[in-house]
Amino acid sequence: MKFSTPFPIRRALVVDDHPLWRREIRSNLFRHPRWKIVGEASDGIEAVQQAQALRPDLILLDVSLPTIDGLETARRILAHDARSRILFLSAHDSWDIAEAALTTGARGYIVKTDVARLVPAMEAVADGKFFLSAHVAERTVPAHEVMFSSTETTLLDAYADFSEAALTAGSACIVVAANSRRGEVHRRLAGRGVDVDRAIGEGRFLSVDVAEALATYMVGTRPDELRCREATTSLFVKARAATGQHSRVAACGECAPTLWHAGNADAAIQVERLWDRLARESDVDVFCAYLSDVPPLENDRDIVRGICAAHSAVHVR
Repeated sequence: MKFSTPFPIRRALVVDDHPLWRREIRSNLFRHPRWKIVGEASDGIEAVQQAQALRPDLILLDVSLPTIDGLETARRILAHDARSRILFLSAHDSWDIAEAALTTGARGYIVKTDVARLVPAMEAVADGKFFLSAHVAERTVPAHEVMFSSTETTLLDAYADFSEAALTAGSACIVVAANSRRGEVHRRLAGRGVDVDRAIGEGRFLSVDVAEALATYMVGTRPDELRCREATTSLFVKARAATGQHSRVAACGECAPTLWHAGNADAAIQVERLWDRLARESDVDVFCAYLSDVPPLENDRDIVRGICAAHSAVHVR
């Protein structure tokens, strides 16, 4: 009797010059019947040939390879078929190397010491999402600041100040806010002589509705860490791609503040902690703003303490 598979099989090509690592990956995927290894390669030239012949759903690719390195291998594979899904699996935990890998067009980078998360990373990349290992070393320590504002005007001015500073410095800027506030930030920037339309056209200014952003990773009343990582990293990579791999990216917004004002303080603190970790991994400066009584209400003291603990600096206006 034949039994049907409850889910489609996904086909993987494994590229690594170390036989022991290929064996480790085979052992890891053996416990996950959704995945089938259809090919293995030990160098870059062979990987390009097998990718074209086998057309796998996912290519697991090491950075350090003989003949041609993993970065050039990825470029050649994607030049032949831009739909190829590539996840780098590397011993290097340097942000510079991870960033260079992602700029080839690959959609993920996972460090070999993080191999326990290999399958979730493979699923994310195969689904067209981004994945960045939590073990990637930080290039710098970015700022993650929070402001408690007593008025809407002060809050909007702070968003405009932050965005203007980023754009005039040549950095990319992301604003995640309610539609009405995004429009006001645009107007303030234009009034200061910032060419917002040009920045949008260049991809240096990304404006995202906070409700849509939260919908990508909230599951019920709690944020899903993997979904948050995928959505946020994808946004960071898109912004950085507009200005070059060594450029700065700045993001301001109100994902956590929106949850707090909706009465979900625990989720707000979780999101702040997630964004703090992701911002450090991706070297992104982040500014959060809460519309709140100043100082915050006495019965919110513990919540505010938790929010402040996730930031490098706290401002009250």
